[in-house]
Amino acid sequence: ILSYEARHRKIDVSDEEVRREIRHLLTARQGTPSLTQEEYQNWVRAVFREEPAEFEGQLREHLRIRRLLDQARKELPENPEKALRDWLVRLYRRARPEVYRPTN
Repeated sequence: ILSYEARHRKIDVSDEEVRREIRHLLTARQGTPSLTQEEYQNWVRAVFREEPAEFEGQLREHLRIRRLLDQARKELPENPEKALRDWLVRLYRRARPEVYRPTN
């Protein structure tokens, strides 16, 4: 639902923002932000158990949702917990998620 809303609001995350976040993660985990391309790919596969393209796509989506939530926090009134809860309910209703029901 949050991903849908972020796309609805046309929130974009640039390649540079993804690279910057990867450098931050590498510094936090490895102590160094610079690895060769092969070392980076091996690190992603070992730590996250997925291909680098998948990891980068998920990271981009995470950053998009984080930006959405930052925007939402700025729009909140005095009672932010209730306002945030109401906002999430409105998003859920607008998204109209489908429930999967097996046909068998």
